[in-house]
Amino acid sequence: MRADSSNDDSFGDGVIEIGDTRLPDAIARVQKEVDAIGWLGADLQVIGMARFRDPDISWKRRVPEKLNLYEKSADGHERRMPRDRRARAVDMFALRRDCPINHDTTAELFLSYRRDADGRIVVDEADQSAYWGVMRHAEASRDGLFADPDAPDRDPYLLALWDGISGLVVPLPYRSLLIYRFWKSGMGVDLYVVDEESLRIQQHNHPECFDDPADERLIQREIDECEAELAYVIGNNINLRQHPDAYENAGRKETLR
Repeated sequence: MRADSSNDDSFGDGVIEIGDTRLPDAIARVQKEVDAIGWLGADLQVIGMARFRDPDISWKRRVPEKLNLYEKSADGHERRMPRDRRARAVDMFALRRDCPINHDTTAELFLSYRRDADGRIVVDEADQSAYWGVMRHAEASRDGLFADPDAPDRDPYLLALWDGISGLVVPLPYRSLLIYRFWKSGMGVDLYVVDEESLRIQQHNHPECFDDPADERLIQREIDECEAELAYVIGNNINLRQHPDAYENAGRKETLR
């Protein structure tokens, strides 16, 4: 049980590698990294997901109707996400197949918290909040979508991060990255999930764009070269799946590995 306190840092950010979710210690390992962030208004617990998908049928049909994922913009109302977007939030294999180098955020939780009159931490409804690609714990639990860490029916390719304060659950697929930011000594939290494999490819292809501090001149040169490559591919109607070495003709090779 966590102690009511505050974060020693007024703000911070970082990245947690979800890694190989098939490993027996995957839940405990990711939980240890989440705990290392320090105190947050969110009460975060890494949990297992039940094996609710059938890998032998089309990926669009691998997400059952009972899996409800929700989205809410900062100034909008909550709504249920369509099936194709639900599929990508829980299964990055389809995303990587369709777009190996992508910039997709498959899930995000952006919330602020406050202490109520009796000292409990609650979601600050008066502040802006936004999320997408998230489950409601009570609903998913009722539908049998969670599993214990060592349960035989635990999905080996999917974990989840449950915020006990808001009751929202963020899917954490195999080889994804959980990027976090917090402010107000942990009372403001932003969590979002991206494709680790895609990010590693981008870091390999364009390391100067990830330097700290970044050299804007080098980044602009990279942009110009990428635009030239894209114009060459489009102008010559090249299918990169059939001709992955086509970038060599543009003067520089863009690798997908």
